[in-house]
Amino acid sequence: YIFYGVPSSGKTELTSAIFEGEHIMISAELGGKNSETANSIPVGDYLSLKSLCRTLCNKEVKDEIGDVIIVDTITKVSEYVNNYILDSHGKEFLGDVKSHGGAYQLIDKYFNQCFDPLKEIGYTMVWVTHADELQKTLDDGTEIGYWTLNGNKRILELIKKEVDNCFFLNRIPQQDGSVKRVLYTDATAKSFGKNKINSPKGEMSLCIELDKDPRISAKKVIDNMREALEGRGKENLTNDKNEVSVYEFREAKRPIEELRNEVIELGGKLSDIDKRDEAIDIMNKYLGLDYNGQQRGLDDIGQDGYQTLELLISDMKEILE
Repeated sequence: YIFYGVPSSGKTELTSAIFEGEHIMISAELGGKNSETANSIPVGDYLSLKSLCRTLCNKEVKDEIGDVIIVDTITKVSEYVNNYILDSHGKEFLGDVKSHGGAYQLIDKYFNQCFDPLKEIGYTMVWVTHADELQKTLDDGTEIGYWTLNGNKRILELIKKEVDNCFFLNRIPQQDGSVKRVLYTDATAKSFGKNKINSPKGEMSLCIELDKDPRISAKKVIDNMREALEGRGKENLTNDKNEVSVYEFREAKRPIEELRNEVIELGGKLSDIDKRDEAIDIMNKYLGLDYNGQQRGLDDIGQDGYQTLELLISDMKEILE
């Protein structure tokens, strides 16, 4: 699923309420922290994002927390991937990244490294993101506003081709000064959408008016989707269980010299157990080539590349374990 919408439309609250008690929310924004129904874990950069995904990619953890991963938001996750690529290559713009086939291939690589393993063990992926309003020209030449997804275009294409349903949340001003919040469950002339729940046996309402209470709104949506959501409704996960299952991942920048020294130390330990070649392969994979095609070394990684070395260290520790 994708849920996208305008600011203050209740994207995070509605999504977490629909899947209440059976999800973990990878929270790159503040919405999950403020939602009563969200079991959210904050992430602050690509390193913490990938670390959390690794922790969740475990069948025992999945059995404990439920079958649904909510990513809030695509917009922010896109930013993490972009910044990781720029920092690890010492560049300011993605267009300047020429190694490894260019930025597009790197975006695919680092995004998929996080989320493909989660899909492979059977999680249902639910993506939340912001909306962009574009100008659309109709056949008669009339221009209208058209709502679509916000985020890295490359990442959006990866997600859109895999999801079955894409719902749009909007705020509609009323004559009395109030604002009505609505959910569009399929494409309209003014918004992108997708719905594979609809069938000859029955269709969802195209527009569902939402309540101020996210649980009431969620019930309205679930009633419309009931056939597709059979078996949902596990007991809500307590905070204690949440803390035991996973921990909070936050941005933490260790000094680059400390990271370099740990890589050297781990490389020595791997050599001691006849894993030197594997250590070299991992280092080459993460450090990459410079623009002359030469293998980069540890000294070529500055402080902005700390996430690269943290991930390298994590892989080296996995081999030792």
